[in-house]
Amino acid sequence: MKIVEINGIKLEIDERTARTVESYKVGDRIKVLKKSYGSTYNVYTGVIAGFSEFKELPTIDIMFWNGSDFEFAPLNARTEGIEIAPHNELEIRLDKARAIDAMDRKIVKAKQDLDELEVKRTYFIERYAQAFEAKAPVDA
Repeated sequence: MKIVEINGIKLEIDERTARTVESYKVGDRIKVLKKSYGSTYNVYTGVIAGFSEFKELPTIDIMFWNGSDFEFAPLNARTEGIEIAPHNELEIRLDKARAIDAMDRKIVKAKQDLDELEVKRTYFIERYAQAFEAKAPVDA
């Protein structure tokens, strides 16, 4: 076992698992405090997604719901603007159905954008690109 400290959080590491000596382990729900613009901070619901045991900068991998999408963020000794805290069981939890619905809407939008881009590409190949093709000189 090896103890690693990351941004004030002590982790006990073995080759198979990563868990904190104090209170965190992979899979734990957390609150994420993320700096926004200026001196504004927002709190999000998240989870400890993993641990990356880099030699130079051991990193806790966190994932959190920002209200419209999931974000992944590294947390290590050089991370600025992000802090984590334990998620209290009495606090509001992330609504799984709402999160999935939001992601489904983003998928539908992305597919629509892809379809539109494919139509534009086809139109360019069939019509617009003809204007750039070399024309044979006209005999006088």
